[in-house]
Amino acid sequence: MMRRCRCCRRYVTSISIICLTLIFWHQNAEPSHASAGFFPIDSAQTSSGMNETDDDRDTRSIVTRLNEKYGRQWSFKILSHDIDENVAIVLGEITASGVTKQQFGTATLYHAEGKALKAASSTAFIKTAALFGIHTAKRQVDTPPIRESVPVPSPAPVKDPPAAPPETEQVIISPEQQVTNTVIAWSQAWSQQDADNYLSFYAPEFQTPSNVPRRDWETARRQRLSKSGFIEVMVSDMKVLPINSTMVYVRFTQSYRSDTLRSVVDKEFKFKQENDRWKIVRERVIR
Repeated sequence: MMRRCRCCRRYVTSISIICLTLIFWHQNAEPSHASAGFFPIDSAQTSSGMNETDDDRDTRSIVTRLNEKYGRQWSFKILSHDIDENVAIVLGEITASGVTKQQFGTATLYHAEGKALKAASSTAFIKTAALFGIHTAKRQVDTPPIRESVPVPSPAPVKDPPAAPPETEQVIISPEQQVTNTVIAWSQAWSQQDADNYLSFYAPEFQTPSNVPRRDWETARRQRLSKSGFIEVMVSDMKVLPINSTMVYVRFTQSYRSDTLRSVVDKEFKFKQENDRWKIVRERVIR
């Protein structure tokens, strides 16, 4: 049976929807059941290790380690999932002993969407568990045999070349830091009610709310910025997920305050790099 996914607007199998909406509580489950039931894996196939992927083994290992550390006082759930440019994107959340942490996971759509979403869910789960200090067991790597060294005659001494002038150290800013700086600058432009600067952060192909014409959306934003006596926008709890060299997702908490309104919401941006600058192509409120 096929079902239409509300977030990614594509068809995925029912088992994928079950996987993505799973909230795994351990109040009434034995650790062995927790390990076996986290993602839909055929126990007949995996009992002997056949057809079991590295993600499956890592997931089972993490569940076991979480059970050992927290007993039944932990849970995992999927907060959001999406398909964007042949990449499955999942945001997972683990709560353990009253502490909650989140992380993104991704997977490329080489085959069915359901498999990619499952793989992205596993990655999100493993990365979130790492924030609690829970890591997968290191996989053994075959070490090539050590060959006996053969004596080699020492080369004739060579005079040292003249020292080269010291090079100027270049500061390289990672894409994650660039995007983080962009979000902060965006919030500052909003706080300063600088409409031109604020709107410059949005790409020409930005998906406007309800697909209203871009000109109408910009006019409405300019009016909102100009009529407030003051605006203060703060961003926090930023999570950056690079999808590829030119696309990045960012999720953060936005605190807004003006003379007429106060609000705190979670937001998600999709950025694309255009002419060495990161531009917002999608903006949505999570809650």
